[in-house]
Amino acid sequence: MTVSLEQLRRCHVAVDLGAARTRVFVKGVGLVVDEPSVAAVNTRTGALIAVGELAEKMTGRTPGYIRVARPVSGGTVVDIDMAQRMLRHLLGEKLRRQLRRKPRLRAAASTPHDSDPLAQRATVETLVGLGARRVELVDTLIAAAVGCGLPVEQPSATMIMVCGAATTQIAVLSLGSIVTATRIPIGGNAIDNAVIQHLRHRHELMLPSQSVRPLQLALHGNGLTPQGP
Repeated sequence: MTVSLEQLRRCHVAVDLGAARTRVFVKGVGLVVDEPSVAAVNTRTGALIAVGELAEKMTGRTPGYIRVARPVSGGTVVDIDMAQRMLRHLLGEKLRRQLRRKPRLRAAASTPHDSDPLAQRATVETLVGLGARRVELVDTLIAAAVGCGLPVEQPSATMIMVCGAATTQIAVLSLGSIVTATRIPIGGNAIDNAVIQHLRHRHELMLPSQSVRPLQLALHGNGLTPQGP
């Protein structure tokens, strides 16, 4: 999974399929998708009911015949068909038509550090199924560093940490490549669960999982401490 920054610049669209959120950037347009990686399906008919934010709000609140699916786990596509259906719906028909007009559509996709060939193939198949003629895979750590504007191509060490929903990755970069990196199986979901358990056992409050992140953002920067304001 070695791709130069020049190769990335030639791509028409960039896709970040994360366990928590899916983001799509289109060259010349900007960020067109930034939604939760969730889809709600009617198991009786197979129909897609909702995706993204709306589907996430349905978690734990649906009848038995509606399944809330997460086609991405730990940054890896685990359900190619559902991931494609989710992306089609998130992109919308108008944008999909615009992308189809490009005869040699090139897409860039981020994949976790040290992801295995099977996981990489799942990502490629997902985007090829949406019309991409060529898919460039880039390490999530390099993609994050470039997105932050860090001097990854310089002959100096740059450190970055990426905290995802299921894992946290840390790396040292230099000359456009990863010098060393590590990955631990703890991410934002574990933090959210800790908040839920704390509120439940210490304050007897039941908080839905989808409400934890908005609560964290609302309290951020308000000067709160473990003892209170």
